[in-house]
Amino acid sequence: CLLALGAARLRGTGDDPVRLVLAGAALSGLMNAGSSVLLLSDARAADEIRFWTIGSVAGRGTEQLSAVLPVLLLGLVLALLSGPALTALSLGDDVATGLGHKPRRARALAVTAVALLVGAATAIAGPVSFVGLVVPFAARALVGPDLRRLLVVSALLGPAVVLLADVASRLVARPYEMPLGVMTALCGAPVLVAVVRSHRMPAL
Repeated sequence: CLLALGAARLRGTGDDPVRLVLAGAALSGLMNAGSSVLLLSDARAADEIRFWTIGSVAGRGTEQLSAVLPVLLLGLVLALLSGPALTALSLGDDVATGLGHKPRRARALAVTAVALLVGAATAIAGPVSFVGLVVPFAARALVGPDLRRLLVVSALLGPAVVLLADVASRLVARPYEMPLGVMTALCGAPVLVAVVRSHRMPAL
C-alpha cells in the first residue's frame, strides 16, 4: 500500500487517483511475477495456489472469516471514523482545515482503513479485482457524495456484488466454473474505463 502511494506521488503528481490506480496495477504485476518465479520451484504448490490467485470464495467458511475478523472490524471502524473528515476533504483542504479537520491525519487514517480491509479480504478470497473500484461509484449514484452514507452503503453493496458475480461465474460456463476474479474483471474493467473517460473520478 505504501509502495503504491509512493509511486503515485513521484515527480509531484499529487493526489491524482488515476496515477494511483496505475501505480497499483504496475506493482501488482511486478509482485505477481515474483510469486510466479517462486512457484516454479514447487509444482504442487503452483497447482494449489493457481485458482486462489485469480480470486474465489469457494470453500471459504467461518473458519477463514474468524481468522481475519478482528482486522476487518478494525478497518471498518477506522473507515467509519474517517467519514466526516473525508467528506470535508472532498470540498478541499482549506475548507476541511477550516472545519477543524487535519487533512494529513484524515488521509493517513483512510489509507490505514483501506489497507486493513483490502488485506483481510484478499487473505480470505484472493485478489478479486475491481470490486473496490466499481462499488463506490455505484454507491455514490445511489446515495450521493456524503461519504458517511457512502461508506455504509459500500459495505453492504460490496458483498452483494461479489455474491452476484460468484453466482454468475457458476452459470456462464456450465458445467465448469469461471474464476470469480475473472468475472469481476470482465464486468468491472469497462465500468472503470467509462468512469475515467467521463472525468468523474474524485480527488484523493
